[in-house]
Amino acid sequence: ALTGKTPNFDQELAKKLFYLEIGSVPGNERAQLFLGKISGMTPEEKEVQEIYHSLLLEEADARSPNCISGIIGRVEKIFKKTRMTPEEKDVQAFYARNGRYAMHVDALKKLEKLSGIPWKIKEAIQERYKELLKEGDIAEIYSWRQVTQCAPVFDEAIVQSAYHELLRKHQVDKAMEIYRLTEIDPFIDPAVVEPIGRSLMDSVAAHRRDNQFQQIRWLTFHCPQQMTPLLQVKIQQLVREGRVRSAEWLMEETQIEPHPGERYVLACQRADWKTAKEVFKSHHK
Repeated sequence: ALTGKTPNFDQELAKKLFYLEIGSVPGNERAQLFLGKISGMTPEEKEVQEIYHSLLLEEADARSPNCISGIIGRVEKIFKKTRMTPEEKDVQAFYARNGRYAMHVDALKKLEKLSGIPWKIKEAIQERYKELLKEGDIAEIYSWRQVTQCAPVFDEAIVQSAYHELLRKHQVDKAMEIYRLTEIDPFIDPAVVEPIGRSLMDSVAAHRRDNQFQQIRWLTFHCPQQMTPLLQVKIQQLVREGRVRSAEWLMEETQIEPHPGERYVLACQRADWKTAKEVFKSHHK
C-alpha cells in the first residue's frame, strides 16, 4: 500500500493465508481484500464449505452457551465475507448435536435465520422431551418448557415405557416426578414391587427419611395389594426386634393397620390399655 507495487509471493502460501483469514475471528477484512487483490483469488465454494464443515462439526463438541454462540458468530462473519451459507447437511448435523440442550435454543434459532436452513424446532423439542422422560430428567423438561414456551405432549405408551424403565432400576423418585408431570397412573409390574418395597422399608427403618416415606406411600397407593402385606410383615418384624419407634414411624407415615398382635403390643407400649383390651377381646372372640 505504501509503494503501490505488487509484491512477489508464493501462490500456495497466499491461498492458505487467504482462506485462513476468511475463517479467522476476529476477521480482518482489509487483509482478506489485500490478499485477494494481489493473488487474484476470490472465495471458492469448496474451500469455504470446508471451513464451515470444520467449524460446525469438529468444533461443535463444546457445550457451553458462550462457545456455541461463538461458533455461530464465526459462521456469521464467514457469511459476510463470502456471501456463502453452509451446506444443509452440516447445519442439520449441528442442530442434531446441540439441539439437545435448552441453553442452545436461541443460538440455534439465530443459525436458522442466518443459513435459511429450517430447524424443525417443534419436532426436535418433542423428541427431546421423550428422551428426557425416559431418563427421568423432569427438571430439564421444565427448563426446556420455560425456554421454548412449548408444552410437552406425551402419549400413554411413552409414559408407561418410562415408568417401566425407571422402576426396573428402583428409581421410584423419578417415577413419582413423571406422575406429577403427566398425571398418568403407572401400570407397575408386580415383580418389581416387592424388591423395591423391601429396600425402601429397610432403609427408613434404619434412618427416617421423608423422601423415602413418600416413595413408600406412592407405591402403596398404586400397588396396595402388594405393598400392604409387605408393610404389615415389616411392622411385625420391627416390633419383634423391639424397634417399636421404627414400627410406629412406618404406621404413621403409611396409615397401614398392623396385624392384631402388633396392634396389641404397640398399645401396651403406649400404656393405651383401652385399645389393648379392645384388640385382645376382638382377636380372641
